[in-house]
Amino acid sequence: MTAKHAAGAKRMKDKHYLKEHQFLFVERPYHEVADEILQWGWSSWWPEQGWAQYRIGEGAVPGAGTACEMVLGRGMLQIRLKGEIVQIKERKAVQIEWQSGMMVGQEFVIVEERSNGTRIDHRLRYRGVNVFAQIVWLVVFRKRYQEGMQQVMDALKMYMGNDSTGTE
Repeated sequence: MTAKHAAGAKRMKDKHYLKEHQFLFVERPYHEVADEILQWGWSSWWPEQGWAQYRIGEGAVPGAGTACEMVLGRGMLQIRLKGEIVQIKERKAVQIEWQSGMMVGQEFVIVEERSNGTRIDHRLRYRGVNVFAQIVWLVVFRKRYQEGMQQVMDALKMYMGNDSTGTE
């Protein structure tokens, strides 16, 4: 297969996935904040009453191979995604593979040093496990997920003490 055909095949495969992206820039030195940011859903700054809650087993330490769960929503209107932390690159990134639930896909948190601070990117690449799940996600849960990630970015911004958030 030529490189042109391989790129076309990848685009065809990718078009079935939805993508979310949020970012935050903090005017704090990278070496001061990277480790705390990469604690992600298990950190002290995570919003306790937010739309998105991450869980790992009692006494477990977040690391490669650790089973995890995301609960999105509240009360009767919630879903659970189950997966595992695929990798945590020291002071660089965390990757979670969501393997079961309404949606499957990959989630990335990437921390980059910049000349005047630190940039945090959150990316989610996902798809419904079937057409019904995809429709329910789009109609009911996608907006809640986006609101939940905005709550996360706002909590992180407050914890870090400054601003500059965005969504792409």
